[in-house]
Amino acid sequence: MPAAIRVNALAPPRAVAVGSTVNLSEASGGWVSYDWALLDRPEGSAAAITGPTTPTPTVVADTEGTYLISLTVDAGLTTVNRTTAIFYVARLLDGRRNPAAGETIEDNPGRGWAESANQILDDVADLRKDAGRMAGIINFNGASADFTMLYVAGTQVIKVGLPGETSLPVFGQALANNAATLNGNLYILERGVVNGASPVTGEVIWARVHGIAYAVPLTLAPLAAPIYLTDAGGVGLTAGTISKQVGQVVQARVNDCDIEFDGHRQGW
Repeated sequence: MPAAIRVNALAPPRAVAVGSTVNLSEASGGWVSYDWALLDRPEGSAAAITGPTTPTPTVVADTEGTYLISLTVDAGLTTVNRTTAIFYVARLLDGRRNPAAGETIEDNPGRGWAESANQILDDVADLRKDAGRMAGIINFNGASADFTMLYVAGTQVIKVGLPGETSLPVFGQALANNAATLNGNLYILERGVVNGASPVTGEVIWARVHGIAYAVPLTLAPLAAPIYLTDAGGVGLTAGTISKQVGQVVQARVNDCDIEFDGHRQGW
């Protein structure tokens, strides 16, 4: 019977929180001996297995990235039984994971680590093609993708004490009846990394600085109609208390439209 690794009592691959203690085990048990090893860990990680010869060792996931583990068990026979598995901490900025060196089929039985690597390369290519996007942290609940307008309310350090520690802008909701939120650039929410179209307070999000915002939920919007910031902190066809145009319709459909958005522009 082959050995089967479990991560926190679940079959890997398994996403875990950074800084968490990960509990390793084997599905069937009853082996004469156990030999756990950490074959690869993310750059900058100091992770090590505690209790490598016990049935239930632990390891602290101290850095974003993938941890490749192996288990060699002995049932008192002439042959040994060895298997590998992964667990990982997803990247905070995009929810992806960096594959481990030596990883083969632990994430995708068909394509293995190549799937994750290709996703990362696609992200890089998309950002090169679209310089109008930026990452930040949202500071309120109730936002809707491709509709809610944002402004920079401050900054926050992320990945504190980890490789990649950096500062990101903190986005508040821009309101056309609040002059303080209109000083400087405006942004339109694209998506949250974790919760997609409905991010929550403290979540990393992607926001659009300029370019095309697709499928903005405005019904029966005339082609070339101006798009304004509203008092409710969204986009609309009618200006709010302080008239602020942020785009214009470039493709109109019955239930939504695409707009040319530019949060830098001060006048149209």
